[in-house]
Amino acid sequence: MQKVKIGVIGLGEIAQVTHIPTLKRLDDKYEIIAGCDVSEKLREKICEEYNIPQQYADYHELIEKSGVDAVLVLTKDHTDVVLTALAHDKYVLVEKPMCLTLSDADKIIEANKKSKGEVVVGYMRCYAPAFEMAVKEVGGIENIRYVKLRDIIGGNNYFVRQANKVYKFDDMPESIAEINKQRDNEICLEVHGTTDVDPQIKRMYNFLNGLSTHDISAMREIIGRPQKVESAVTWGDAPSINVVFKYDKFYAAYETVALTGYGRFDASIEVFGDGKTVSVYYDTPYISNLPVKLVVTETKDDVFEERIIRPTYLNPFDFELAHFHEVITTGIRPKTTPEDAKEDLLIFADILKYVKEHR
Repeated sequence: MQKVKIGVIGLGEIAQVTHIPTLKRLDDKYEIIAGCDVSEKLREKICEEYNIPQQYADYHELIEKSGVDAVLVLTKDHTDVVLTALAHDKYVLVEKPMCLTLSDADKIIEANKKSKGEVVVGYMRCYAPAFEMAVKEVGGIENIRYVKLRDIIGGNNYFVRQANKVYKFDDMPESIAEINKQRDNEICLEVHGTTDVDPQIKRMYNFLNGLSTHDISAMREIIGRPQKVESAVTWGDAPSINVVFKYDKFYAAYETVALTGYGRFDASIEVFGDGKTVSVYYDTPYISNLPVKLVVTETKDDVFEERIIRPTYLNPFDFELAHFHEVITTGIRPKTTPEDAKEDLLIFADILKYVKEHR
């Protein structure tokens, strides 16, 4: 099997908890040859810990000089890194959100078309075998009546600090904070039309692009794109959002709440049809090998049946990175594309518009 030489750009929490350990497990498919982070202490620690031979402070240098075939983009802001990698014909797995503005999405889509590389967007929940089985099960429902999407979590740190050792250092260059502030202002101007954004509205938009990308991308795959946002509301200091989406013959309700100091991860998709319900239940990805569960209930000849299916204990990240390897080595079309990420942004724009108009 062809080994892909890969570089990891951004060595923070998500890299340490999920991506690097997964790449190491898939050592028949990948060889991590380079790591990049602006923190010198973190860069040195992670590259030593995982025996990564090359390390860089600047992602341009990693892309241009390291000899990688592909990169994982796990930085705070992804757009410029993705565009640089595509310009050098590298394959890219970019964590969600791919970007935060429609103009950046269009830039990435256009660059992706011109590049010999390819972008895969990190919607890892869509790669879980239980979810892929659910898509087929839903395809057999003749008449969908209602869909419920739920993502209520108590904060990732609750799970991370108990189950993982994550290295963090305080040597971030001062210039990075100013760059991040300038970038944040640019995004606010495009998305909101001003840098003086209502904090609650800003939190909602950021939360949609953070957690909700998982739910909305999965919703689009399992039941298609909604016709419109029927209603939407946000409340509280911590992001709490409720949205009703209109489809041709049914409605889908989405609820998401971030709770503080609460050890709960409650994420699911439920599709209710005549005589059949298909449900997918997710657990936190910050603890390895917790299974994604599919539950199918049906009534046949007055008999109620319930099937509980756990296809694997492997993490969805394993399947996502296996797919990425197949994209690189065989040329198949990615399952989760930049066009998918743009669809999410368009839906978030509709939610944002509704909330602003009805506050």
